[in-house]
Amino acid sequence: MSQTQGTAPISNLWIIAGCALILMSGLIIALMIAPAFGGPRSAKGGREAQGQDEVDALVALNTAVVATLAAKRDTAQSELDAFECTGALEDASLPQSISPAKKARVDVLKSRLEEAVVFIATETGTGTGFFVSTDTILTNAHVVKGASTVRVGNAALWGNAPKQGQVIARDGGSTKIGSRDYALVTLAEPELDAVILPQAQTISPLDFVAAAGFPGLYQGLDESGTPKLILRSGEFIDSFEQKGGISVLAHSAEIFPGNSGGPLVNACADIIGINTFFTWRAITKEKEGGPMHKTDFALPSEDFAKFLSANGITLATSTTECD
Repeated sequence: MSQTQGTAPISNLWIIAGCALILMSGLIIALMIAPAFGGPRSAKGGREAQGQDEVDALVALNTAVVATLAAKRDTAQSELDAFECTGALEDASLPQSISPAKKARVDVLKSRLEEAVVFIATETGTGTGFFVSTDTILTNAHVVKGASTVRVGNAALWGNAPKQGQVIARDGGSTKIGSRDYALVTLAEPELDAVILPQAQTISPLDFVAAAGFPGLYQGLDESGTPKLILRSGEFIDSFEQKGGISVLAHSAEIFPGNSGGPLVNACADIIGINTFFTWRAITKEKEGGPMHKTDFALPSEDFAKFLSANGITLATSTTECD
């Protein structure tokens, strides 16, 4: 299509600029020849004469500036009149922020998590869980605290029709860092389409991780009425041993209330841990007014695998390392 809009305003700008330069150059001439007519008088009462050559030079400069400006304006107008949009920009191959191979891997990760992770609701709150068998879900004990039955939702498997779950086992639930915090929820009927994620072989600092869950911070933004699975990516920071307790896994895949009980996985959707809590700590020694830093934590899969084993469930280990 032809480029038409915007031609007249640009021409006007050139004209305005030309007028401004004409006025400016005229002012320069006036300032430079003023002393010839308004300067100090000679002893005979006459004014000191300004050299005619200097005046002529200034007038010539002004004429040249105006002529150059007019030529540039005419050239710009001609170029605008002749411009035609060929649609090349629409057909161009724009840079992609993610490679096709990486996008395909992310799509697989997302698809597996959508059929593995569930929304859990009690009378007092909500949280997250994930399948460890076709009819059993692992979550945090504090998510189902005080409840014997819960509602379990998964849009990919059941749409907007939640199932009822029964809490059958608990271990811990203390707010003390490094204490166990596990619970099992069973469904009345097995879900044969559920994805059961394997345990990751290894994890190292700076490895990619993703947190999957239903944080309340985002659920209020969706008015569909169906809980929305949220995925956040980050890096594994390290494992930190706790006195008298189990190790905790620090990572940067940000979690919020509602993420509790959800899986922390690697790029292959292999389970690294179960997201359980986060902390805010002062960066400096100042107790008040100083900057704060948030760190997110999961309990390691090696530990909750023992809890599962004690309840007759074996968590499979991935057969390959995740690149």
